Formats: sequence, structure tokens, C-alpha cells
Amino acid sequence: MLVYDFPEALIEAAEVQHTQAFCDINAAEECRLKGNWFFLRREGIYVALYARNGLGISKKIPLADRVLISPGINNIWLARVCTQKEAGTFDAFMQSMGEMDINAGFIEGFISGALK
Repeated sequence: MLVYDFPEALIEAAEVQHTQAFCDINAAEECRLKGNWFFLRREGIYVALYARNGLGISKKIPLADRVLISPGINNIWLARVCTQKEAGTFDAFMQSMGEMDINAGFIEGFISGALK
């Protein structure tokens, strides 16, 4: 889990108004974007990436199809990696991740409380 929670002054001074994750889509055998989730499969390994603010795939050169972008500076990213043996089919993996109850307010409160 990665939590971005910057003060307003830093957000206003930022050069870009998004967070991003490097993810070479071309290296995957299969990938799917579903809402706030991006799923990849390669050689029996499954990856799920979640961004609270939504996700898109960069089409700007030179990183086209290699960067996932989520709007806004303050954001929460989650990542889960597992094997086919652990999760079953890729569809079952995507379904189980998509059904997760992600309560961002609880996560933010927990992280904030833990850092004080």
C-alpha cells in the first residue's frame, strides 16, 4: 500500500496533478482495466493494482503503455501479486480483488494514526 497525503501548499506547487506507477503493459500476456483496478497476467503470475482516484494508461511518448496514471496528488495505491496456484483462474483473481471492500477512509485514519 502506498498513501499520498500531502498538504495543500505542496499540491498547489506540484508540476503535475497525478500519481503514477510504471507498469510495462507490453510485457504482460493479458491485462484488463476495470474501474479503479488494473490487472496483469504473465507466466502464471497475477498482479492487481488499485488507485482510489481511478486509473488510466498513458499514451504519451516515450512512456506510452508503460505508465498507469491516477488523477490527483493525494491518493491511495494498493498492489497484490499472487500465483495461479494461489488464486485459480485469472478471472477468479480479478473477481476476488474487485469484490474487496476497500474503505479508504479507514485506511487513511489508520495510517494517519499510526504515523502520529
